[in-house]
Amino acid sequence: MVENVTGLPEIEPDYDNLAQQFDVYEKGRRLRMLVHSPEWEIVVQVLQDYRDKARDALIYLPPGDPNAMLAHAAASATNDVFERFQEDIKNAVYAAEHPSDELRDYIFGVRKDMDVKSAMEQ
Repeated sequence: MVENVTGLPEIEPDYDNLAQQFDVYEKGRRLRMLVHSPEWEIVVQVLQDYRDKARDALIYLPPGDPNAMLAHAAASATNDVFERFQEDIKNAVYAAEHPSDELRDYIFGVRKDMDVKSAMEQ
């Protein structure tokens, strides 16, 4: 712990956690415009088509087909990827639009440090 100006102990931020939050924040910030554009629907539709084709391939196999387990694995995997992809993108955009107070303080502190460094170099 570090003491602040008032002499009270100040809890140091968890920099590893902040780095992860910042990474997700930056990705979400960069993806936000894409997600809110008509092109995003195309990306989602392409992934959905992959999922649907794998599911249909499984459904159309006759009972007892030796490839059923492989088709099931493919259908399950493409479904999982589709769901996780959408969830991860949604979470990243949300994180960019609603950063935690700790992350906001960190970003402001970094920008402030950069401004001070820039001013000192001039």
